[in-house]
Amino acid sequence: MDKEELKLISAEVGTLWAEYVNGTAVHIVSKYMLSIIEDEKVRTIVEEAVNIWKTKAADSCVS
Repeated sequence: MDKEELKLISAEVGTLWAEYVNGTAVHIVSKYMLSIIEDEKVRTIVEEAVNIWKTKAADSCVS
């Protein structure tokens, strides 16, 4: 599809922006949490959650 043919309405742009902001916030908070977690059991769970989120985020970019 030609870029010139791509027209988004404001609701679509708003949704894309909200998803971007949400994803960025999740990434930053996750990195911070991993930097301060001392309990190895909790760290393992949070790392697994971050990996799942990364996988889902990468899959949604491909689709």
